[in-house]
Amino acid sequence: MSQYYDNRDAAVTATADDWAGWVNDKFVQTCQIFRSFNLWLSCAI
Repeated sequence: MSQYYDNRDAAVTATADDWAGWVNDKFVQTCQIFRSFNLWLSCAI
């Protein structure tokens, strides 16, 4: 496995799909949690 620029051994991809009005609060909370750990998250509507 190739090494990353910061010597990690692996990478993780996180996605948050189906963002809708009825779960908006949970998606906002999820985004805030990821940001608090300085992690990337891709969202879909």
